[in-house]
Amino acid sequence: MRTSSLLLAAILLTTAASAASTKLTIHNPLSSSRTAARVQLPAALLPRGMTGEWVAVAEGQIAPVQRVKGGALTALDLPAQAQIPLVLRPRLGSDPSPTRLARATIPIKDGDAWREVQHFVVPSTHAIHDPLFPIEGAGWESDRVGYRIYLDKRNANDIFGKKLPAPVLHRIGQGGPSYHDEGEWGMDIWHVGDSLGAGGVGVLRDGMATQLGDMKRMTATVAASGPVLADLRVSCEGWLLDGKMKSLVTDFTIGAGSRLSLNTVSASPGTPLVAGFGKYPNTVFMQSRKGVWGYIASWGRQSENGKDDVGVALFYPVVEVERTGDDGRSTYVVFKNPAKARYAFAAAWARETGGLPDEASFRAYVERTAAELAHPVFVTK
Repeated sequence: MRTSSLLLAAILLTTAASAASTKLTIHNPLSSSRTAARVQLPAALLPRGMTGEWVAVAEGQIAPVQRVKGGALTALDLPAQAQIPLVLRPRLGSDPSPTRLARATIPIKDGDAWREVQHFVVPSTHAIHDPLFPIEGAGWESDRVGYRIYLDKRNANDIFGKKLPAPVLHRIGQGGPSYHDEGEWGMDIWHVGDSLGAGGVGVLRDGMATQLGDMKRMTATVAASGPVLADLRVSCEGWLLDGKMKSLVTDFTIGAGSRLSLNTVSASPGTPLVAGFGKYPNTVFMQSRKGVWGYIASWGRQSENGKDDVGVALFYPVVEVERTGDDGRSTYVVFKNPAKARYAFAAAWARETGGLPDEASFRAYVERTAAELAHPVFVTK
């Protein structure tokens, strides 16, 4: 009797999910396939009363759907020049758990323990390297790579290479082995120093791309934390430039299954806003301004331990960037409109599991990503 009841419940649930489902078409305009493509689902195409957990079903894939401002998101593998039927429906108990993940975190020390918070105002007493943050700030990550931002006057970004496809930034740095030493999950692979770090935001001062410096107020907010998209928002207020107080807000976002962080920035008018990455010897530099999205990138033995090959790439809309620059410490782009800037950043560690092991594969990834940014996936009814 119990088995029959469970079977009937499952049938009713499946029937209800089918009745509530919405059929769409997903388009990949490129002549190449995509892995973990970020698929934007506009609010106008979503079913009414879309509550609870939903999934996207396409060509045998069942992927989670995450509600975001203006609609929803999912991440799917897509064949070249595809027009694929896409079904949105409520998640069933029999659906697989997500294997691709995105997560944002602000871990802090609370007495003798650590905990995560959704919003944090950095106290004025905080000093670089004090124990307040186990990772010196906040982080956003996918199953491919992890990024962190220092929540102090540096406001610079760092990279964590991964060997395991699991979130780690909420638990490392809390006793045990140092994340500068290789562990089963991976390690810190980048050295920031006085540079912009890895895809960090800064300003031009006397021809140098510099970190922001002392500020009156800094806050961090987890705006979204998976399963499809992680969004970390960082606000910096009251930092000095040419005798004037400035402000800056950055949203760092990453999608499940991706190494690409898509970022938006809003700074005070008249700010010589830049974004870039540190410059190191023993690297090969790559750049392109052709097409809709250009890039600057480098590959070589630029890991923090000085032993491993690492690739970094910054992508930018060509019409929105005034020029690129190199001050000997950082390679960067200068934005035309600091109040509405956007760019993307990606990193690859040669020793990742199933990653980009050499310069050729990294070059191919950079070219492919620039093309994907220029030709986004879209969805129709």
